[in-house]
Amino acid sequence: MRHHRYAVAALCSAILLSSLALGDGLPTSYRTLTVDGIRMGDALDGATGASLAPAITFVGTGLGSGTFHMWYHKSFTFTADAHHFLIAPITDIYHATSQDGLTFTTTGHLQFSMDPFTGPTPYAFSATVYPPLIYQKIVQVNGGYTLLTWTDYDGSNTEQFFGGYDYNISASDIGLDPNNLTITHRGAIGPIGGGIAGQSAGPWGLLGGKIYFENNGNLGRADYTDHGLLTFPKTGNPFADSPFNITGDNLTQPIQTAQLITSLGFGYCTGAMPVYPENHASVIDGGNGSYYFYYTLTNCNSGFPENKEIYVSTSHDGGVTWSAPVPGFPSGGSTVTVDGGATGGNFADPEAVLVGTQQFLYFNTIDLNGHAIVVGPTRPPVDVSAKVRVTENGFARNRATLIWTSTMTVTNTSASTIQGPIQVVLTDLSPNAMMVNASGKSGGNPYITVTNGALASGASASVLIQFTNSTNGFITFTPVTYSGGF
Repeated sequence: MRHHRYAVAALCSAILLSSLALGDGLPTSYRTLTVDGIRMGDALDGATGASLAPAITFVGTGLGSGTFHMWYHKSFTFTADAHHFLIAPITDIYHATSQDGLTFTTTGHLQFSMDPFTGPTPYAFSATVYPPLIYQKIVQVNGGYTLLTWTDYDGSNTEQFFGGYDYNISASDIGLDPNNLTITHRGAIGPIGGGIAGQSAGPWGLLGGKIYFENNGNLGRADYTDHGLLTFPKTGNPFADSPFNITGDNLTQPIQTAQLITSLGFGYCTGAMPVYPENHASVIDGGNGSYYFYYTLTNCNSGFPENKEIYVSTSHDGGVTWSAPVPGFPSGGSTVTVDGGATGGNFADPEAVLVGTQQFLYFNTIDLNGHAIVVGPTRPPVDVSAKVRVTENGFARNRATLIWTSTMTVTNTSASTIQGPIQVVLTDLSPNAMMVNASGKSGGNPYITVTNGALASGASASVLIQFTNSTNGFITFTPVTYSGGF
């Protein structure tokens, strides 16, 4: 199994979030995410890369009518075996919530409900004896929430049951409420056959009683049955003790998505461009009768993400067959912007979430300053004119440039925070005036971005607005203020 790339790429990564209308290409405009007011990335995790592959789900009917839940790491530790990289205990996973999928607030970190050596059930690990893990995926099982995690081989004897978690997926029950911080560790779900030396990576998703994972450079799938809680005594064999049944189709033959790698002109860890699907990917039910698979490529030699691209494959028969992968950015990933600027790194670790009828897709890159950041979608704009007051301080004319300038100020008059970006569209602009510093146009009217940040209750933000004036007459317009991007 290839090793995850965090040790070499964590300092040059970030998380992105896009809102994807079903059937469309991925949007190209993104914003920085925050956790407790801190940018998600190196500012949050101390440049360890720990926060770069979160597990996210949404509970509700649609954006504005529900809550995003996120499980993320804050720190990793290096293993004793230099051949491998970073691991973290389950107790290092934090839970956070958000109403907009952009600004998250931490509610706490996960704790075990009981130590396995002090009580018969449930099957749990202490804070000092744990299966080290890297990637996680939140799934729904029997009406509740389960956290699936993947464990690398850490080259030591700290793992219980003689390395039974090496290169394998394990499960922890959160319960019916995703806000629950007390979890029950259930044990390893494998072994899953196939892959390199019988190993697999992931998890990538759990849909229709099937678990999806990376298997020898392709999308693997196996039957998944949960038999309930374990009981003591333990036999010392994690698979004999497992409450899960992993049998059936595609155990040794992964789903061939038209040969994920070769169909793209790459070679699976061979040839001039040796790559493999990054260990963190996402399989999601689009809610429209189709499944979607999002993944990125990692270079086998460098361990770095291969390019600025996210590949998409679809299934219309419940995951039995999959289409040839296509680039998520048809015009190329170089068109992607973060906070209005270009990105400074390649893309990796997509995480897809269904929000109503939209898919929200998180992934990571770096900014132009080389910092790991977390960014989200430039959300569809919402008219918030009734919640703000827009004023101008009068126009002044520059005799040298003939440009007329005023300062526009937007004040939040509501009792709640208005999420950014805050944009003002200048409708009914007088015909003698042409705006020369517009951020863009919406419906043929110029608009100006007042601030990319949120506007708290009672707070104000100002920006210069500039025009040419063909008649030197009055410049008039009707401002319409929006929260979100165009």
